[in-house]
Amino acid sequence: TLVRIYDAFDDGIIDVYQNNSVVNRIHGNGDSYFTAGNVGIGTASPSEMLHLKSTGDVKILLEADTDNVIILKYYSHKMVVLLQV
Repeated sequence: TLVRIYDAFDDGIIDVYQNNSVVNRIHGNGDSYFTAGNVGIGTASPSEMLHLKSTGDVKILLEADTDNVIILKYYSHKMVVLLQV
């Protein structure tokens, strides 16, 4: 099996397999994940784990629903930058 599309209790699920194991899952009402390869938005050939490409500004929106705290951690070698808004 390479791809399986199915209904689980009225929730749509798409599973992508590699070597008989699910490596990517899109779940309509649950956890979705990508464990193999890179993800591209605006590019068909992502070169990093998450690659955003745009002809204009690249914008990322992080929004907190409940406690209005957003924590962004950036790790580069031994440097840690913590942004809390």
